[in-house]
Amino acid sequence: MTGVAVGTCNIIYTITGGCGGTKTAQQSITITPTASITSVTGTTPLCIAGTATYTTSGVVLGGGTGAWSSSNIAVAIVNSATGLVTGVGAGTCNIIYTITGGCGGTVSAQQSITITPTASITSVTGTTPLCIGATATY
Repeated sequence: MTGVAVGTCNIIYTITGGCGGTKTAQQSITITPTASITSVTGTTPLCIAGTATYTTSGVVLGGGTGAWSSSNIAVAIVNSATGLVTGVGAGTCNIIYTITGGCGGTVSAQQSITITPTASITSVTGTTPLCIGATATY
């Protein structure tokens, strides 16, 4: 038996010409689509502590379950159920959506994200006071 399309049907075994007439037995079978993901999208770059919700398109679970993950949790973490990404540290990693347990095996799609460091200034220094017409570099 080979599944050719998504749906449910009966597989029937028939014996004809035997004693007692024609006999049949059947079993229902459901054909599930192959798991697939078209793409993962989301905002990049993000600042440290910034958040964005990543999304997927063209998801077919194929009887499996999907979950989000990060390739480097020192750079970005992601809520496995919602796709909410939070920048943790400066760098680049991948935000990944994976379907496991579906027809066709495990499938995943990903998008790279860059987390930029937080802007900061330690101090500003220069000469003070200045005379009228005088210049100074700060």
